[in-house]
Amino acid sequence: MNPFSALAAKIYAGLFGAALALVAVQTIRIDGLWFISGLEDRLAAARTQLADEKAGRTADRADWLRQVKAAHAAEAAAERKSQEIASNAQSAHNALAADDTGLRDYIADHRVRGAVDAGSPAPASTNADRGAAVPAPATAGAFVATSETDLIACDADYAYAAGAYEFVQGLIASDLAK
Repeated sequence: MNPFSALAAKIYAGLFGAALALVAVQTIRIDGLWFISGLEDRLAAARTQLADEKAGRTADRADWLRQVKAAHAAEAAAERKSQEIASNAQSAHNALAADDTGLRDYIADHRVRGAVDAGSPAPASTNADRGAAVPAPATAGAFVATSETDLIACDADYAYAAGAYEFVQGLIASDLAK
């Protein structure tokens, strides 16, 4: 007796044919055929696009890191410049403060007097005296004469004050002071 009968052969042939048809369909689906487009081309295009995106992201990250480094360098340079400006201002202030005692004595000795108290002596000046006092009862139309040395001293003081004001305004404009 033959176990491989005609019916069994037909069943095996049908199963083999179905498996072969399944493999053929999958091959056509993936690789394509002359009139059916396959997925391989789309897969290759997607991989190329992914590689391009990764390269773009890498370039963007490198650019971002360069910008961050430049910002840190600019911040450090601004800090150094600010410290240099502050140091120069402190040095100038210290030099003027050292000469301040002589200036106060000069102002006390050459104080401008109004017409009312022209004959009276000037009040005693102390080290804490910071400037000339303005006479309280100033009369209308009073004429006060000053010497040329007083005008030169006032001009120098005004130049210093104007320079200090412009310096501070420059700091404010540069956002280094409020």
